[in-house]
Amino acid sequence: MSSKQQAVGVDPPSDGPITATVGAVVTAVPEGKTPFVVAFPLPESATKDLTEDTSITFSLTNWSGDSLPEHGQVVKLTKVRRFARGWRASFACPVLTNSSKQ
Repeated sequence: MSSKQQAVGVDPPSDGPITATVGAVVTAVPEGKTPFVVAFPLPESATKDLTEDTSITFSLTNWSGDSLPEHGQVVKLTKVRRFARGWRASFACPVLTNSSKQ
C-alpha cells in the first residue's frame, strides 16, 4: 500500500469512470490560465458516492456547446472520474430543451 493510501482521511480514487451520463448544474465558470467549470449533480443523477453536494469540474477545452456555459445552465457530463482532489468529467455538453431545439 502506498503512503498516500495509508494517510488518514484520504480515500483512493475509484477504479473507473461513471459510465452513465451525469446531469449537472453549472455553479461557476472561473476565468484564468486554464479555464474550467464547476457543476453539481442534479438530484436524479446523484449516487451514493456522487451526491448533490459533490462538485464536478470540467475543462472548457472539453466543452462541446456553441457558447460558453453559464451559471445555472444544465449540462450533461460524461466519463466522470474521482481523483484524489475531487471529481472531474472528461466531456461536457449543454442539455438541449424543447425550446432550444426549435
